[in-house]
Amino acid sequence: VMHDYATGLLLPETAIDKERNIILQELITRDSIDYRIYKSEWQFLLPKTLFPSRFPDGLKSAIQSFDRNHFVNFYSRWYRPERMMLVAVG
Repeated sequence: VMHDYATGLLLPETAIDKERNIILQELITRDSIDYRIYKSEWQFLLPKTLFPSRFPDGLKSAIQSFDRNHFVNFYSRWYRPERMMLVAVG
């Protein structure tokens, strides 16, 4: 499994589209007054940093527009064996 993560993901278009729909539904589900207040607090506390504008949920426009090549390029650049670390805890 770790070898596949590091070198073997296929990233088929159908899987990307399926996951894209899931992520868009999660954005809708997560959009609550509590979450909007949480994000506003970080904008107030850290106004001159990138953190408040880079929450892990991403931008809806980016999620909708990225094609397979975007994901393949990201994977090829960052998901490399020399950049990975395996931590076992037990």
